[in-house]
Amino acid sequence: MPITVNDTLVVQAGSSASFLGKLDITLEGGRMEDYRYELMEIDESYPEDEEMAGIIADVLEPYSKVRGNIVGKTESILHRMTLTEAPMDQLITDAYLHAYDGDLAFSHGWRYGTPFPAGDITEYDLHTIIPANPEMFTLEMTGERLMNALEKNLEMVFSKNPFKQKGGYILRSSGLFMSFKPYNPEGNRIQKLLIGGQEIDLTRKYKIAGAGKQLFKGAEADKTYHVSMQLMLLSNF
Repeated sequence: MPITVNDTLVVQAGSSASFLGKLDITLEGGRMEDYRYELMEIDESYPEDEEMAGIIADVLEPYSKVRGNIVGKTESILHRMTLTEAPMDQLITDAYLHAYDGDLAFSHGWRYGTPFPAGDITEYDLHTIIPANPEMFTLEMTGERLMNALEKNLEMVFSKNPFKQKGGYILRSSGLFMSFKPYNPEGNRIQKLLIGGQEIDLTRKYKIAGAGKQLFKGAEADKTYHVSMQLMLLSNF
């Protein structure tokens, strides 16, 4: 149902083409007198629009080879619909660790891309997971610096101040175990942090694998970028 903020109706009908929101407003004298909101679930009962299906087919036709090129297989659903960790992002960070033999791997907690059912994974599917295809990098960070970066990320997700929330989920990772209290004060959320099964050493330097300039932006000068792009690395994993 809509919520009202300062006499303004706010609605959100979900994502991934699961629902359509229908809002009917009754106006009298230039003012809203009444409204009716309906959340319509999109399922097989709605017939395919033939004209739109034709338009989509024409747009996709040049990419038919990519759409049919099978690069892997999954035995379970891959998604990134959960707050702390998700199998789709676990695939990405595991591929990073495999390629660069680091201590840790991180990826942003993006929320785009529809889930993949069990079965074949095509090159086109990988493009929906990683549409920007950033360049891979490795980076060394002390345990203390890493701890501060993770606390900052938690603040961006769980801040009590909505203007400090930056969207997205918690950073995805491989090689890391983190126990935290989301509603603790800023800088005091992490309760336990293990790297490779061992307690973090604040003075030790850890090798991190990642991709793109958005990840660990404050450490850009310390990154070593590699020729490999993210899609190439993932398709070869």
